Amino acid sequence: MERRIGAIGWLVTFLLVSDLAVIAVRGTAGSRVHTRTRVVDGRTVVVLPPGQAEITGRAASLAADAQDAGNLPSPFTIVVARDAGHASLEGAIADGRRTTIFWDEGQPFTVTGGVGLDLGVAHVTATPSGVRWALDAHQHTFLAGLYHTTASVAVGAGGLATPRDGLDFFADGQTILTTSGGAFIGLPPRGLHLLGPGSLALVGRFSVRTANATRDATDLGFGPGPFDVTLRPVRGGYAVTAIVRGPLEVRK
Repeated sequence: MERRIGAIGWLVTFLLVSDLAVIAVRGTAGSRVHTRTRVVDGRTVVVLPPGQAEITGRAASLAADAQDAGNLPSPFTIVVARDAGHASLEGAIADGRRTTIFWDEGQPFTVTGGVGLDLGVAHVTATPSGVRWALDAHQHTFLAGLYHTTASVAVGAGGLATPRDGLDFFADGQTILTTSGGAFIGLPPRGLHLLGPGSLALVGRFSVRTANATRDATDLGFGPGPFDVTLRPVRGGYAVTAIVRGPLEVRK
């Protein structure tokens, strides 16, 4: 039996003669990570196919180029790492018409209300001090809702942009955020769910299990390839559970 939910597919299949087995298939952009779990003597055991690895442990730091970095709930603030940065929200609705909102670095671009930002493709770093999403390399979509910003912006719809000190705007699936100048969103430590394909770098204390062996590691590099990573903040870092398929380098 096969059931598909949105862009992420899960397959729940068959009952083996001796043990209960479940195959889970998670797909992003045509690439998939396959996991099979089998209940043996009351314990759930993950069965890994060749070329795939399970990583568990605690990370002091993570850097990921993810195909799907998940949704970032509102409120959030966009800042820039350098002296000059820009952001535009194309397809926003302000004053009853579809328009573009422009922001130039000068004060942080804080967004409240609404639902949040569908980050999509993003570079993500996580350390004990917090999580940072770099925004420049890709466009990001606002989730539908009514938002507000207190920043000084300019609003234009096919003509000269009109300056505004703060603005209410409605966003939908056509509202696209584009940034430059090293723009990022930084927040305190929080749980993350990241999907590949992409690349990963992990530093911490890990157990790496493949179909043939298990070993300890403190410095891992992966990619490019499919991955499914879950992080949960704990004291001094993050508890990590990951499945990867592709080139995995155990550096230490």
